Amino acid sequence: MDANFRHRLQQAITRTRRHQGVQSGLILLAFKEADPAQILDDIVPVIRFEDNAFALEDGRVAVILEDLHHIADPLRVAHRLKKQFAQLEPKIAVVNPLDRFETAEVVLKEALDALKRFKGKPVCSDKAVGAEAEERLKLEQDLAKAVEAGKLVTYYQPIFNLRQGTLTGFEALVRWEHPKKGLLLPGAFLEIADLRGHLLKIDEIVLRQALTQINVWNKDSDRPIYVSANLSSDHFLKNENLNSLMETLNTKPRALNLLRIDVSEQVLFDQNGIDSLNTLDMLRIGFNLDDFGVDPESFHCLGSFPFNSLKIDRTLIEQMEDEVNAELIVAVLRIAKRMGMKTIAEGVVTHAQLEELRNLGCTEAQGFLFSEAVPVDEATEMITAEYRW
Repeated sequence: MDANFRHRLQQAITRTRRHQGVQSGLILLAFKEADPAQILDDIVPVIRFEDNAFALEDGRVAVILEDLHHIADPLRVAHRLKKQFAQLEPKIAVVNPLDRFETAEVVLKEALDALKRFKGKPVCSDKAVGAEAEERLKLEQDLAKAVEAGKLVTYYQPIFNLRQGTLTGFEALVRWEHPKKGLLLPGAFLEIADLRGHLLKIDEIVLRQALTQINVWNKDSDRPIYVSANLSSDHFLKNENLNSLMETLNTKPRALNLLRIDVSEQVLFDQNGIDSLNTLDMLRIGFNLDDFGVDPESFHCLGSFPFNSLKIDRTLIEQMEDEVNAELIVAVLRIAKRMGMKTIAEGVVTHAQLEELRNLGCTEAQGFLFSEAVPVDEATEMITAEYRW
């Protein structure tokens, strides 16, 4: 075994075994006839800068992958390598995660054994890992197609005025109607969307649907119904993304005064973020400071931008009976009132929480106690039926 390869692979194994959450893998390619030096040159565009490729004996090439996000990452790279070297028809095997092994020799033997099962596409040494990885890659492909076709849908969770008990608005939340898996919640695909660069496009889909719905709901309504949307911080931190966001917003200018954008504290820690908010503020959009109260830095953000509302984080609401959390909620409500801002409690699930928030003077609330997020037709029924709490 090549000494450099063995040393680097052993390092990857040791690091993976010592540090929880660190993932790594090995890809082994076997060529019938190929120039090892040329193979290494052609591999560089396919792998990351931090990955390492080695020419081994008998026409084999190994790629060590470290700091991976998901168990499917090595298989994804293996498929790219298969495409890159399609004319040479290499056999390709994948071994991961490496924390199951102790030595480089055992990992290499595992890869060589897997090569014997190669039947035209990259094969994982562990069949269960391979099945999970293939399923993940298929989900990624399905999501990319759905995003490109704009086939994600927006559900709406109602928000209620606690003093009057009336429905005042909705939060727009993305859903994915998968052709085989059915309706998927964000937790099933937003991590993938983030890693594969789809978040901004998904935000645009939701925003366009929400703006359209604002105009529909308020065309003949006797009271204003607003919609809030949670956008990725990248919209505000990069100029090119802000320009694209402005273009989307300007497609429905009449709806903007009833749009509320939920902003994370991260945006306020960057001057570009604050500048972007000031630019958007000229469009008469409303802004909510999202997930407020958990991080001690939250209170330092309040002077950065004139928000319309503070959204009290659901983790505080969940533990309202805890004295410290109760005092934090009181402090948030007091500060918001002093600064002329409304307060929106997220994640309200019990009548006790609702009554306590009413007694404390919280302005609005949302959560499963009132309703989960619903399709647009059910949301419309809530408005027309003058749904109250």
